[in-house]
Amino acid sequence: MKQVLFVIVYSITFLSFSQENPSLQMSKEVRKSSIALRWAVDTPVAWQKANNIGFQLERTTYLRNGKVLTTPETKVLGTFKTPPLEKWQEWVEKNNNAAIIAQAIYGETFETEISNKQNPIEGIANKAREIDDRFSFALMAADLDFSVACFAGWGYVDNEVLPNESYLYKVKLLPNDKLTIKEGGVVVGLKDFQELPAPFDFRAHFEDRKVTLMWDYQTLNQFYNYYFIEKAEGEAPFVPITEHPVVNMNQNSRSTAMIYVDSLAQNDKEYRYRLRGKTIFDTYSPYSQEIRGKGIQAITQIAQLTEVVPISEKQYRLHWDFSKENENEITHFSLLHSPNDKVYKEIKTPIAVGERQVVVTPTMPSNYYKVRTYGKNGTTFDSFAMLVQPNDETPPERVQQLTGTIDTLGVVSLQWKANTDADLMGYYVFRGNQKGEEMMRITGSHITNTSLKDTVALKSLNTKVYYWVTAIDFRKNESAPSVLLELTKPDKVPPTTPIFIEYTDDKKGWKVTWRKSFSDDVSQYLLYQREKSTTNWKLIHSENHSKKETYTYIIPPNVSGIYEYTVQAKDHSNNFSDYSPVIQIIHRPKSDDRVLRGLQSRIKKGKVTLQWLPIKEDFNEMMIYKAINGEKPTLWRSFTSPVTSVEDADVQIDNMYQYFFKVILKDNSPTPTEKIEVKIINN
Repeated sequence: MKQVLFVIVYSITFLSFSQENPSLQMSKEVRKSSIALRWAVDTPVAWQKANNIGFQLERTTYLRNGKVLTTPETKVLGTFKTPPLEKWQEWVEKNNNAAIIAQAIYGETFETEISNKQNPIEGIANKAREIDDRFSFALMAADLDFSVACFAGWGYVDNEVLPNESYLYKVKLLPNDKLTIKEGGVVVGLKDFQELPAPFDFRAHFEDRKVTLMWDYQTLNQFYNYYFIEKAEGEAPFVPITEHPVVNMNQNSRSTAMIYVDSLAQNDKEYRYRLRGKTIFDTYSPYSQEIRGKGIQAITQIAQLTEVVPISEKQYRLHWDFSKENENEITHFSLLHSPNDKVYKEIKTPIAVGERQVVVTPTMPSNYYKVRTYGKNGTTFDSFAMLVQPNDETPPERVQQLTGTIDTLGVVSLQWKANTDADLMGYYVFRGNQKGEEMMRITGSHITNTSLKDTVALKSLNTKVYYWVTAIDFRKNESAPSVLLELTKPDKVPPTTPIFIEYTDDKKGWKVTWRKSFSDDVSQYLLYQREKSTTNWKLIHSENHSKKETYTYIIPPNVSGIYEYTVQAKDHSNNFSDYSPVIQIIHRPKSDDRVLRGLQSRIKKGKVTLQWLPIKEDFNEMMIYKAINGEKPTLWRSFTSPVTSVEDADVQIDNMYQYFFKVILKDNSPTPTEKIEVKIINN
């Protein structure tokens, strides 16, 4: 048998090769009265071994007339083995795809020549991968010719199918002890038949003696791997432009389109094209829509600017050259502008092909112009740039709608309306701490945004800050300032610290007195207590600020031990002063003839625990009343048996709670009411 030599001009991606866990892959095509099947082993070495073993194809009928069969009906459709070498001779003589498969399976060698896209090192590596090449080319040839695939034992058409049934087809290796691979299968029935779709989005771009054809292949790639393009001159019949189908050679690309470039014998003559897809089962799609067009003469001359002529203080006339004999090659001109000879923008288009001049009004200190020539073939070419620099002493318009805010961290957010001056370069931002003082520029150079972030010190003495913005053009002309913006700072300045001025012992308890804070926005005073040698302060009293010069609090006489005290002021913005200097008081035990003694509170984990010493006298009832923030007290708890503590979980942060204790003795006489206040603060 003749040896087949392949010239490789592209790379093939048929399957993802993996030498581990080989399996059989199966594809199907539903026809009107039959079902076509194709299968292949998905790794090169396993494929080579499987060809010597053979396959078994079976069909299981599992659904009939819309009902699942209780006992599925399985039928072996046949066993398939690759024919021996001598049986390939007749096919090889008349079919190139059969020759490729026969050479891949039985050839002593399977060589590929090095094309102009490969270097010798790649050719050597290619020979080292001969098994992979045999595998890839054999499966590609089988895809190109379904009849050859069936002859090779890789395809089958089942004609014994009914429209009211559904089937499970499975293909597996014949029993052997050399190779184990996972079987393949598909589920299908004649009800799944659909007409093949036509290729779509077929379009063309005609140029000088060539046309680029493009179409969407990704949407229909589950149907078609190959396409045939047909061409007609004028109204003549269509003929294929290639003997072999067009294949996507870059399946890993992100592009969704296939592209084919065809040459045209001449321009100005109409050509027609159409397209159809081919499946691996040798069926063809309907033809795509027909497209037609003509080759377009390329541009042979480019317009060039020749001079600029001032015609007024602000206007100039630009002139360019372009041969009248070449006007039939172009559609129009356009004028481009750039302030820096880098990025150009089209400012006038279209300009008729017969025009050779245009009047411009430059708006920037430096103005670069180009003329763009548009060819009938869709190409464009730009002239060399010409520079125009006009005089300008007119400042930009005044900045409008300046607004701003200051957050609690002192971050200032400014924004304003963008100026519309054509030659605007940017903006300057100014700040002042006092109204009427000289404003200081806070932007080192101009900015182009219409917003700015600034920061101010919130603990400084000035409560307001002032801003204005000016606009500046490329000639350094500066506008008048915007309207002055006044912003009020959030209050972050703590009040001055109140000071203890006296503390004296009294039979009712120790009396502590402090002088008021001298800040104007004080709202409240907070008195704290802690045992000596401890660190955590406990709020024992709070009092709203009034017009008094001093404030006094009497510490209950039942307090015993050495305690320290401090006082703090709070303002309307919840700023707290520093703690006052600490005073220390030694509380000595006093005679206490009260029935309820040792009343104290403890706050932990959002709960208040009230505790007292055991009541030594007999009593009928102990009642506890509760009030919130000085409101009217209501009965909260009542006990008839001795207890020494009670817990209140119904409390909230920043509230002051008052608890009133009244004990009714056995003779029904009430004892004096005992009161304790508890302030809930967020630690």
